Amino acid sequence: MHLPIILIIPLLLINLKLILSSGVDVEWGYEEHNGPHTWDGKCKEGMNQSPIDIQTKTLKLSCIDKLQFVNYNNSGDVELKNTGYGVIIKGFEKWDPKTRPYITRGGLNSKYVLLQYHLHWAADHLEGSEHTIDGEHYPVELHLVHVKEGYTLAEDLEKPDGIAVVGFFMKLGKTAKTLENLEKPLKSVIEYDTSTTISNFNIGSIPKTLDNFYRYQGSLTTPSCSESVTWTINVKPLNISKQQLELLRSIHGKDYAEPLKLNKRPTQPINGRGVQFRSKLCKKIKNNKK
Repeated sequence: MHLPIILIIPLLLINLKLILSSGVDVEWGYEEHNGPHTWDGKCKEGMNQSPIDIQTKTLKLSCIDKLQFVNYNNSGDVELKNTGYGVIIKGFEKWDPKTRPYITRGGLNSKYVLLQYHLHWAADHLEGSEHTIDGEHYPVELHLVHVKEGYTLAEDLEKPDGIAVVGFFMKLGKTAKTLENLEKPLKSVIEYDTSTTISNFNIGSIPKTLDNFYRYQGSLTTPSCSESVTWTINVKPLNISKQQLELLRSIHGKDYAEPLKLNKRPTQPINGRGVQFRSKLCKKIKNNKK
């Protein structure tokens, strides 16, 4: 059954709020009155929702190719925006197609171009990440959101292989090179609905390949919770300094002129989905089989 075009257009506009951070007003958030327990539609009824608790005792070994990051050392103009739900770095679709960052291989069936990235955190560093490992959180989780090359926006949101998100946990340690270029701009978007353009922006220290990661099929972690996401969660966390974490925690939310307490969704039922584990030992395993 196909929805009439008059119904499809409003749905796409709502999802543009999430993916392109448009000005469409969507009544959701992380407070008691609009938090995850109030989210409706697919968020409430979906069977393949994210985030999840990754239980290491139930993982299935999968020696797929390494995931490759291409053009991630390139630079260009981006917009940093306080959405009221966190901060988003976007504008990569305006880059020259030849220089735009993308991911490929790693079990993906196509090339996925970078659309935006954002972070999730909490006031308590014991519960900042969205995904958990055996029930344990990291202070921060970074999401690199990619869309399948050649798909329309509608297809990205509707097809199960439309979006590929790479998640990196972040632990307290040395200064995060992935956040160094954001430190000064972040100070100018503390207030809700403020934004700034960053010229000649470079994402920072993203590895060229990932060879040790978790993989499963899930959803966006914010409304509309579209179940169109192939998730890759890197095993090894990145670092974030105490000063960088405090800077994130100073970001104001939409509802109040005070810092966000958190911007994460609780883990969702796995409902029989398998979680694959691509191990860095796969090369050794393959060699032993020869």
